[in-house]
Amino acid sequence: MKHLAFTALLVLAAALSAETPELVKRGIYWQFGTNELSIRIHGKTGVWSRLSANGEILADGSTPYAFHLKTGEPAAIRNLLKTELQEIKKTAQDTLDVKVLASDGKPDTHTWTVVCRYKITGQELRQTFFVSRNGSGREKIQRFSQSSPFLKLTEKSRITVPAGRLPEYRKGDIFVRRATESWGTFLLAEISPGRTILQYADFQPDHSDPIACGTIESAAGFQIGRDCRAMGWVNAGSVQQLGDFILKIVPGKLETAMRNLHEFLEEKGERLPAKRPAWLERASIYCTHPNGTIGGIPEGRSGFLELKNVNLPHVRDLGCTLYHILPVEDNFYAPVDYRALPVRRGTPDDYRAFVNAAHNAGIRVFQDIVPHGGMLYKSWNSKEINPRAKELEHLTGLRENGERCSSLIFDYDLPGWQLYMYDVAVWCMKQYGLDGLRIDAVTNTPHINWRPGKDVREGFSYHRGGWAMQRKIRNAVKAVRPEDGAVLAETSSSRHGQFSDLLYDFGLDCQIFPYFKTMPAEKFVPLLRDYLQGQYLSMPRGLLTMRYVESHDTIKAEPRWNLAPMRALFAVTAWSWGVPLVCDEMENGSGEIFRRILRLRRDLPELGSGKPDYLAPQVPDEIWTCLRRGDETALPLVNFSDRKQHFQVNIPLRDLPESCRNLKNIRDEWNDTAIPVSVNADSISMPVELPPYGMTLLRLTEKRAQVERTRFTAGAKTLTPDVFFLNPDGGISRDSKHFSLEKSAGDMILKLRNDTPPEGGLLLRIPVGNDNLCSWTARSVSGLHQDYWRIRFPNSTGVVGRYYTPQDCNVLWTSLANPFGLTPNEAWIGFETSDGSIRFEFDPAMLPGNVAILDHIPGAEKGPYLFVSFRAGRGALPGTSGNEIRFRQSGMNNPPLFENGTGDPRLSILPGKWQFDDGKTKLTIRGDGFGDLAIRKNGKMQTVLSGMEVIVSGLWPTKSDFRSSLALEETSKQVQKLPDGTLIIRMAALPRKTMRSGFWGLDRIVDYLAEYRFKPDGSAEFLLGIRPNASEYSDHFNVRFDYGVNGGNLLHPFPGQPAAADGRQSAVLFSGPVPPEQIGKWKFFGFTLGTPIRQIPDQPKNLSSPLFRYCMDPGFELCSLSAVRKTVQNLRPYFDWYYSTPSTHIAEAASVQPDQPWLSVDVSHPYKGVACLAVTGGATPRFAAQPLRKSYFKAGSAWNFRGFFRTENLKSGALVVGELKSDGSFREIAHVQIQPGTADWKEYTLTFTVPENCEQLYCRIVNSGTGTLYADEFSFSPRAKQ
Repeated sequence: MKHLAFTALLVLAAALSAETPELVKRGIYWQFGTNELSIRIHGKTGVWSRLSANGEILADGSTPYAFHLKTGEPAAIRNLLKTELQEIKKTAQDTLDVKVLASDGKPDTHTWTVVCRYKITGQELRQTFFVSRNGSGREKIQRFSQSSPFLKLTEKSRITVPAGRLPEYRKGDIFVRRATESWGTFLLAEISPGRTILQYADFQPDHSDPIACGTIESAAGFQIGRDCRAMGWVNAGSVQQLGDFILKIVPGKLETAMRNLHEFLEEKGERLPAKRPAWLERASIYCTHPNGTIGGIPEGRSGFLELKNVNLPHVRDLGCTLYHILPVEDNFYAPVDYRALPVRRGTPDDYRAFVNAAHNAGIRVFQDIVPHGGMLYKSWNSKEINPRAKELEHLTGLRENGERCSSLIFDYDLPGWQLYMYDVAVWCMKQYGLDGLRIDAVTNTPHINWRPGKDVREGFSYHRGGWAMQRKIRNAVKAVRPEDGAVLAETSSSRHGQFSDLLYDFGLDCQIFPYFKTMPAEKFVPLLRDYLQGQYLSMPRGLLTMRYVESHDTIKAEPRWNLAPMRALFAVTAWSWGVPLVCDEMENGSGEIFRRILRLRRDLPELGSGKPDYLAPQVPDEIWTCLRRGDETALPLVNFSDRKQHFQVNIPLRDLPESCRNLKNIRDEWNDTAIPVSVNADSISMPVELPPYGMTLLRLTEKRAQVERTRFTAGAKTLTPDVFFLNPDGGISRDSKHFSLEKSAGDMILKLRNDTPPEGGLLLRIPVGNDNLCSWTARSVSGLHQDYWRIRFPNSTGVVGRYYTPQDCNVLWTSLANPFGLTPNEAWIGFETSDGSIRFEFDPAMLPGNVAILDHIPGAEKGPYLFVSFRAGRGALPGTSGNEIRFRQSGMNNPPLFENGTGDPRLSILPGKWQFDDGKTKLTIRGDGFGDLAIRKNGKMQTVLSGMEVIVSGLWPTKSDFRSSLALEETSKQVQKLPDGTLIIRMAALPRKTMRSGFWGLDRIVDYLAEYRFKPDGSAEFLLGIRPNASEYSDHFNVRFDYGVNGGNLLHPFPGQPAAADGRQSAVLFSGPVPPEQIGKWKFFGFTLGTPIRQIPDQPKNLSSPLFRYCMDPGFELCSLSAVRKTVQNLRPYFDWYYSTPSTHIAEAASVQPDQPWLSVDVSHPYKGVACLAVTGGATPRFAAQPLRKSYFKAGSAWNFRGFFRTENLKSGALVVGELKSDGSFREIAHVQIQPGTADWKEYTLTFTVPENCEQLYCRIVNSGTGTLYADEFSFSPRAKQ
């Protein structure tokens, strides 16, 4: 009723206003309007300089120019900021045209004419602009913007951009809280408690470009900005219209205006599309691909049948109700043929069987559709034009320079392309029985199309194309499924809610959630609640957005936020208005919590369709909440603090339905209990207790909800695991010549049989009953991981894709990412089955190098396995256990779901960072292992080291490419306490490009290790280690460590280093080619706070295998981890054996890939050393390769090449030297055939000469048929030319 009353008040006010706007000259100014609303225009410049309403000046004074018009070419932009009033006149009773001449103030340059049109109706001002170029010829318009007069703010004024990037603020906050401007569809400015300015960017007129309104702040004050991204050619004499913008004076406070934005939007014609299905409000999305996760690029799953049989039951159990299937066509997001299903995905019947099974499980299916048409060429390395791009060339876009777009090539605004994609959409819907489509990259046409002959301005066409494509594809979906079909559009602009059923919420994940890392909880949560409230009220009524903490376009959520904070953020995405997304196994290790969150959402209707109010409930600032009102009323609560919270929730009676105002008890559906309610004069209240980053879901009813709560009950007995050993050759046995296991009264001691720990370790199989029910729990510094046991990727051996760590593998959890803590309470693994339980508690003084939970071992007996190893992965982290690993075996005691803590009160795991704070020294560590180090001085914390970053450049022949530690969150971690009380924190990783760029930024060029030591005497040490890993380095290769110093006199450098000076510093650790004898060896850099250091602390050993100067690993010693990796699939060898791809150049790693099933490492019968390489044959030729160093193999040089080979039933094999070209082709230079059959080690030789202009020389081991070819001990020697 209050909304109707508000609207009626505005209508009545407008009707009663009999005044006609008048134009009056007052000195140098012109005044136009009525007593209700008037503006003032400067008589010389045409500047809008004052805004008044009912005799009150709301804004006054302005910039010296009437607008900001940008024209010209990108390399020669002209800013037309000199404006001169040419004419001012009324063109209708309520309309004023202000004609202004604009120039850049330079002689002999073209001018433009801009007519600024102001239309006043009651207390509403509409603006539109008409631009034209004077003289002859044509010129590009690049942008147009205008700002209001400076607002007359008072101490009580408030300003907000609903769903903008920054919080509401008041006068005095400018330059203090506002680092950047905030822009959106609306801006609200409460000038006084009785008057609020509403500014709206109206994109609906046929001339509208991408437009926005927002904040402009300067020392002179605050203005409302209006921005048009108007781009395109303007011919002299022609007129182009820009806009529109609406400014309205709303009686009352900012909250009143905010709560009535829905009515305002409906008045302006912004409404949801017809027949949006009701089921979508209650949906929860699971995103994946039939061939695996995006982290596995995707290669870890065998197709739709595996997705149906393995993943679908899990998604149903989780509580999700909608699949988003990533593109199934070839080339993923660059499809060549929209109607072809690659063999690896399965058959069309397999796809339909998956969809039918999903429907039977109550889950709908969307498929990705990619309307931009992919690439100009068939692939990134091909020079062959995509047949579709050739046939439909007239529908593709051109860049400003006239060249064809090379990717995302088609123009959405062209009717011919819209019709093409309509047909594709209808075909996909019918062919596979889909419920809808997810439309990729559809905010607008991907590129502005500068092709001649467009009917409208290029920028408007670019903007209009996004709407048109969404309409067309949604029409296609509705043509097949008119009642329940829907589309998800990859755009976050709320104005697109008129064309699509569900949009993305980029703002939440990209702009708001990141504040969680930098703000304390009591500041972040109010910002989050304000954002969500403003977003909901400023969108068309009922518009849905997809909320997420991880998507296929982002990095993994857990390393980005850390475990417990990630879960808190996910609860917000699921329990606020909108649709949550679970992406690609992000739930692994949080399954019990995710299941509760998603099942409550699925089974309680109000969590999907209940209208939200994020501000009505009164809770502490650290607590996020939202009142969800439907047929029932729910109240989710999430603690964003790292401290336990005891508090009262108060809800005003006015915000509650009548049925909720006299309750004695309500339901805590999270814990399945009842809690008491106190009814006060104007509110109800209830007590709540939440653990750190914990959550609950209250339901304002006394009835217990019907929610799926299934969880099996563990048996009472202590389980007995099966004991095996994983040997360095990859074999699994009951006994081992490398390891032994002793048992005594529940204690278990894993021992080495020699002094040097080899690869491999202990394997413990957990017996699982006939019902296959089993859960696993891991307690570490990260917190408590808990989930059901399930085999996720039964046909994968792990895939190196977007991440350095192999994905889509059998490892459910590893201590390399989640290090054990400092007491036994933070160092244990447990399993529960219907038969019993078992817990393994590790001794913090003798921790393993690596502990991993495996969901299966290929070819072994079914069940989860626990792997315990002395070695810590790739060797960047040192082992801490010596020659023994001790752990205790017992039954499980169920811990609290939200248990956390590191075992040392000084060390905390916070959102996206670790923090050590003992009151004297404070270290904040980012996800890449670096951060800020501060000490207490004169009663205050002083940051002495900051902005630490490892930068690697000069990787390729071009000098511009670089990798940075700042781009990653994927570190191996270790925590250790020495007997003297010293606390050590280690983090190891490899620099990279952004996670978004994925596998394009993965280069195993250098390792780095960041180590921090905090001693009992208060001193601290920081150590950085760098280890080069590549086969060869360019002349301009460079590794540097950048850092900021404030208080260099407090830092003592390590021996041999210069003293630290204040300011930004850069320490160069490597420059130019790395000599082969230094590859694989550590170089260290560091400081101490307190006592100067005499020697560098003990660190990981250099790689023991001797390196060869001609190629990386001639004896195949460095790939020995590959044998163990077949069982523990997330491990990486010291040097990656890199598959030969066209992107590999000078600085690649040694080059065969263990992910290929035909490659293996044999440690049983090498010719020499500890390992040799095996290439198993098949139906097509298979090979392994290593690059040969360019610095030795120069054009024209002649060489002898020798290698040793062993064969088993070999049909055909060869040793080959050749050239890998940048287009991916391989040209043979010389070869020698390997004798077929079965034979012991034999020497083979060949000679070759390096050709001129050779791009990259390779040696290859080729198996062209069946059998196995073993290779070892390559060597090269120069020979004289004949």
